[in-house]
Amino acid sequence: MTLDGNYTILAGQEQVWRVILDPAVMARIIPGVKTLEPDGEDRYKALYEVKMGPVRGQLQGDLEITDKVAPKQYTIKTKIRGTIGNVVAEGQICLEPKGEHTEVSFQAEAKLSGVMANMGQRIISGVADVYTRQFFEALQEEVAKAGEK
Repeated sequence: MTLDGNYTILAGQEQVWRVILDPAVMARIIPGVKTLEPDGEDRYKALYEVKMGPVRGQLQGDLEITDKVAPKQYTIKTKIRGTIGNVVAEGQICLEPKGEHTEVSFQAEAKLSGVMANMGQRIISGVADVYTRQFFEALQEEVAKAGEK
């Protein structure tokens, strides 16, 4: 499954970069993440709670940030598993200055297995769209809070 999108964040590129890579912020803005514990530099153990239509469950796994080019882009990789299935995903996040704002774009590939993979493309796409919107709205809120400090 391919995911992509973009969103304009009302803050400068450097500020967005600092906020989006803060582990405490990541735990709050990545939809479904319940816990995110450090496991080395730019590596984390994660607990996710997934809700896709009638399918619900917890998944555990690893999340890693690689290929950082500050303040422009990075790659995020995750491998999670649980009783409802497994997810292996990799995506690139890009930050491009647009005047006083920053356009954040992403492109990712995710492979699902188990019950989640059997949900059907329409349901999975709908959930992915909701999670994407939630991520960007939460990121905007976190950036706004950081700007107030």
